[in-house]
Amino acid sequence: MSRFHCDERQAPRYRVGRVFLAGDAAHCHSPAGSQGMNTGIQDATNLGWKLAAAVRGYDPLLDGYESERHPIGRMAVRSSGALVRTGIARSATQRALRLAALRLSLSIPMIRRKGALMISGIGIGYGGGAQRVPDVTLPGGGRLYETMRDGRFALLGTPAMDVGPWSQRVTLTGPDPAGGRVTLVRPDAYAAWHGSPTDSASLQAALLHWCGPPTPESVPRKAAETWGFLGGRTESPGRGPPADSASTGDGVGPGGSEEADQTRARRAHRC
Repeated sequence: MSRFHCDERQAPRYRVGRVFLAGDAAHCHSPAGSQGMNTGIQDATNLGWKLAAAVRGYDPLLDGYESERHPIGRMAVRSSGALVRTGIARSATQRALRLAALRLSLSIPMIRRKGALMISGIGIGYGGGAQRVPDVTLPGGGRLYETMRDGRFALLGTPAMDVGPWSQRVTLTGPDPAGGRVTLVRPDAYAAWHGSPTDSASLQAALLHWCGPPTPESVPRKAAETWGFLGGRTESPGRGPPADSASTGDGVGPGGSEEADQTRARRAHRC
């Protein structure tokens, strides 16, 4: 005789100092609904670009990781637990009620859609207008998510103000296909700000909050320098590889030195 038991736990804090928890380290729950993988990946995606910004000297965004993701983890624990308890109903009355409720819910398109968005994680928002921005076809060709592969912010729309000082961190995508508005899209595809193209003061405040201080005009801008998940330099669309791409910091590639080769050999030997 065996007894089924499903652990349901969540860490009270997702950040303590320089230690962060994400995925299964932050929440443990029933596999019902297959929410664990999506929730864990979104934890990492939410944290990844904020860590990249911190590595590049702008760390206030890290405080928002726990406040945004902890409620989502709690929701996953509760909803998956409710699903498994509903699924193992014992009495005939409970099973009949479960079937009737399921049929009724699935017959209502709004409830069916909301349930699918919640289980998949696509419909999750963080409040304050931070909703997921869907992938759209851009007027100039290509898609929004394609322009965000280097890990930068994306500015969807045509603002009145010059965002040049933030050009290393923000990609301009052109007019918004949905109409005359401007949306600042975070690297994790959530809206950081949206408003009128002429609302320059509000957009500037959003850029300062999310992207940090503007780059001084005296500092040459490098289009390939990003806050992306990969870090360092990436090849921008329509541009060739950086001039120094033949040699990396540890001597890998055609420009590698003999000393670097010896260093790699010593590392391999220790492994």
